[in-house]
Amino acid sequence: TQQLGLFTQYHAVSDLEQLFLDTIASDYKYIDIQLNTYHSNRQRTFDFHEKHTYELSLNDTHENLFKAYSTNHKRNCKKAIKQEVSVEINIDPEKIISLYKENQGKFLKHSEKEYEVLRKVIKVCQSKNIAHVVGGYTSDGEFCAGAVLVRSHRKSIFLFSATNPLARENGLMHYIINQYVQENCGEKLVLDFEGSNEESLARFYSGFGAQCKKYYRIQKNNLPWPVKILKK
Repeated sequence: TQQLGLFTQYHAVSDLEQLFLDTIASDYKYIDIQLNTYHSNRQRTFDFHEKHTYELSLNDTHENLFKAYSTNHKRNCKKAIKQEVSVEINIDPEKIISLYKENQGKFLKHSEKEYEVLRKVIKVCQSKNIAHVVGGYTSDGEFCAGAVLVRSHRKSIFLFSATNPLARENGLMHYIINQYVQENCGEKLVLDFEGSNEESLARFYSGFGAQCKKYYRIQKNNLPWPVKILKK
């Protein structure tokens, strides 16, 4: 899980992170967590691994935000409009999960348990009215793209998405994200794309003008031998 670690209301994370890390290091034999972007990598009690996410501040006009899109992203947004795509909110998230399984999921081989966890997370977010579940359709009404965004504490997390080859041809995911930007621009809200270290995804997210932010995975293994060598 991305973006764990210390969250505070009245103090900067940097003021308390040493105490936090020292405390978990003394209480637990095995630690493997991904910290949020407010943590630094100054503490060397752990093994630190740098990772990246991409964040876009929406506190501007849509005109200015759109200007920061890459040429390719602007072209895809315009192409989607020309092809008369449409979007629908509050769709059944199972449609997006099924679309993912039929496409990206074929190559990534997630377990059914992982999909079940995703379903539960989305269901809880929907019950709290913080989930934005949106689907995209071709002009013929064929479902070919969907996304789940979760909004809380001035952040909107791009939690999950799926597309098929049609969406990659008509720019539907670009259109879905641009519409969300347009609907929420001018607010003190950060759209967190939640990744990625993968070059193609990083290029896609940064194409919306999102800025790369570092976060860290920390690990420590003080388990007794031979358990230590089995848990890496």
